[in-house]
Amino acid sequence: MGLYTKLPDNIDEVDVIIAGRGTAACVVASRLADADVNLSILVIEGGPNNYNVPTIINPIFLFTHVLPNSNTALFYKAGREAGVANREVVVPSGGVLGGGSSVNFLTYSRAQRSDFESWRTPGWSADEILPYLKRLETYHGPGATEGRHGYNGPVQVSSGTYNARRSENDFIAAANVLGYPEIVDIQDLDSNNGVQRSMRYISPDGKRQDTAHAYLHPRLNDGKHRNLHVLVESKVIRVLRSGIGNPEILQRAGVDVVASLPGVGENYSDHHLLIYPYRTSLAPDETVDGFVAGRNAMDVTGKYRPDESEVDTLGPAFRESWNRDFKDNPNKPLALMSLINTFPGDPTNLVPGQYLAVSAFSVYPYSRGSIHITGPGLDNALDFKTGFFSDAHDADIKKCVWAYKKQREIVRRMDVYRGEVAAAHPPFAAGSPAACIETEAPLGRDVAPLEYTDEYDAVLEDWLRQNEEGGVVDASLGVYGVRGLKIADLSIAPLNVAANTNNTAIAIGEKAADIFIHELVLEN
Repeated sequence: MGLYTKLPDNIDEVDVIIAGRGTAACVVASRLADADVNLSILVIEGGPNNYNVPTIINPIFLFTHVLPNSNTALFYKAGREAGVANREVVVPSGGVLGGGSSVNFLTYSRAQRSDFESWRTPGWSADEILPYLKRLETYHGPGATEGRHGYNGPVQVSSGTYNARRSENDFIAAANVLGYPEIVDIQDLDSNNGVQRSMRYISPDGKRQDTAHAYLHPRLNDGKHRNLHVLVESKVIRVLRSGIGNPEILQRAGVDVVASLPGVGENYSDHHLLIYPYRTSLAPDETVDGFVAGRNAMDVTGKYRPDESEVDTLGPAFRESWNRDFKDNPNKPLALMSLINTFPGDPTNLVPGQYLAVSAFSVYPYSRGSIHITGPGLDNALDFKTGFFSDAHDADIKKCVWAYKKQREIVRRMDVYRGEVAAAHPPFAAGSPAACIETEAPLGRDVAPLEYTDEYDAVLEDWLRQNEEGGVVDASLGVYGVRGLKIADLSIAPLNVAANTNNTAIAIGEKAADIFIHELVLEN
């Protein structure tokens, strides 16, 4: 087995070095190892091995990876930023073999057709990416006869071993009342503005489907891929401090300039995600509060757009953004939301009971951040700015305002709704129409919608802030001006996607592998 914590003395040269073992990297390494047994590949990962680690392969432990003492995640701390009430935001990322696919929330979610088209890059259109989306998966869900899914790939996609049907049906019925129908397959690139019972990166027998277990480990253990080597708990110095980037930043950090690429480290774009919990009348075996294995607790997912009257309530600046970027493109959702059948946080001071939550995030942020080195060593701090809620016209926070109101209206119409967990919602004044409540009975599907005054919107926006394009590579993923260096991860995407990003990352890995195989094997 070619997996080490210290590189053997007899390996002093390889053909390909893959720095970082993230979701896409595991795919690239495996496909290259298949393509040519004479092509030697070394994958270097800073974190530990993930092979058969119980908290990784069993979906029930998904929330443990973002706990402060996690050894499977990296936590990037940004500086204080005005857009988030002068707080220092911490952004978690995969810090183990398999990267984010080993620690994410396992929701199967594909980008929209218009997402790939917006990249405007030859070879990367939706129709050109679809074969890779199909290649990566063995799909066990609805819609397989429509030619949009694969059924022979390494990554199993299923509904897992358990479904909370009562809350699923309840949420879907409540969403339908508000105009969001159930869609059989919302992950077909074209469907939008509805909800679907969740498909997950979980095998039919209940195991997480990360790319290390799906791609790397089978090849490391089969005795046929002696050209594949994986080094864990190790750092790559030369690429991290490569001298490729903005000359001013490099010189300030004491690093010699190799190639001037001012776009390096710029254009950081992340989804703005917040999670809102609620009290329920669910039974202990219907939530992960009751500990049901083989499941990720996210039972319904959806892609949502506001109607024109709702757009008007968000102000003229948002209306301008909507008209320009969304109105005439019905393929683009404004937000994604998922039903979570558990309390997704520290339950220490929580009243015993059964909870649900809704995760809601805007998918096309206008805000941009950056991440740069500050010195030549690995121990030098990073200069990280998330850029959250920093867009000039506050369109990003308006999206989150709308998403908050929409998810709350859906949950209020659920039969199992028993009120908000007030500590995790905006502090609307007690007794006001928007105030959080507790109730011992459902409000009904036809409950009147909450009305928010300008004052309530100000409270909501303030609370959200307290709780939440220069090119680098060409179409073949080569770094401009640098021979022999390629990038294959989510950072290559020119614009963000309307999806949890794992699927896009795996597809990038598959596409990248084809590009690299063509260049390294077929052309040579």
